[in-house]
Amino acid sequence: MKWLLRIFFRLLYHEFAWSYDLVAKLVSFGRWQEWGGRVIPFLEEGSLLELGSGPGHLQRALLESGRQAYGLELSPQMLRQSSRRLRRAGLQPSLIRGDGRFIPLRDNAVSNVVATFPTEYLFQPDTLKEIARVLTPSGKLVVLPMVFITGRGILQRFVAWLYRVTGQSLSQEAFRQHDLFAAFTAAGFQVIQHLVEERGASLLVIEASPPDPGSG
Repeated sequence: MKWLLRIFFRLLYHEFAWSYDLVAKLVSFGRWQEWGGRVIPFLEEGSLLELGSGPGHLQRALLESGRQAYGLELSPQMLRQSSRRLRRAGLQPSLIRGDGRFIPLRDNAVSNVVATFPTEYLFQPDTLKEIARVLTPSGKLVVLPMVFITGRGILQRFVAWLYRVTGQSLSQEAFRQHDLFAAFTAAGFQVIQHLVEERGASLLVIEASPPDPGSG
């Protein structure tokens, strides 16, 4: 199953990137962009790097609010989509093609790193080490890793099952037993979790402060 899901997500982010917004809309009852935007109140002032910037919806919201925002994305298809979207909105994109394990920015370059519904790459030690490197000492990592569908209708229950299968969510019991933050704490981050309540859903938002440079 995991092997098939990796193939599906690879196609969705690359060859089938044109269908990403439609798929996201269908599985979120039209609220995918709204959910992603819920990370904005948790961000610090200052510059920002979005990992896995995808089709550019969060980039647009950030740039329209006057933030200095960069987007890092490995998929050239997604980069083309986001660049067109931002330029049509009259915005100047600052998009970089790259891998989160090798972020092409200098040390202490940004005040925030943010990721919404990231794949497993974000939890790898190399990626977290790079995030800590590019963040300022007082900076913050903000991640929206999953959503819990709380609606009890047939469609909501189906979507909740689908999210668990694809790794976008856990059952409440599995969440209580799963140490979701082990990767962050192992990398030296200090972690705070929040549940943001929405209509028929709860969004898990993680705030993580980078390791103290003097601690190692």
